[in-house]
Amino acid sequence: MIRVPRIAVLIYLLGYDLIDYSDREIWQQFRASYKGKMDVHTRLMKRYEDIPGWWFHLTLVLSFLLSLVLCIVMKDQVQMPWWALIFASGLALIFTLPVSVITATTNQVLIFTLLINTHFFSG
Repeated sequence: MIRVPRIAVLIYLLGYDLIDYSDREIWQQFRASYKGKMDVHTRLMKRYEDIPGWWFHLTLVLSFLLSLVLCIVMKDQVQMPWWALIFASGLALIFTLPVSVITATTNQVLIFTLLINTHFFSG
């Protein structure tokens, strides 16, 4: 088995994600989306009625509370500490929007959030 330090893998993949995909296509698509240019998906979604925002907030709070209860009560089966759930939720809160915009506009997948999580949780 080859052992590579985690920091080496993190630096390599961050460089791969940020340098390899930081070409003109990302910036062109990003600027076009802010100028009001609608892509095919936006045009298709205009046909449907919007879902109320309270539904998303309620789902978020209930699922987080259920996950937290399971991490505390069933810690032998879940095998995830409560602080790890809060940390992972914070990472998701920070990285979901920028990674989603880049993925949606350029069709390029960034995986550095996965590397951050694997640094803290081995196995």
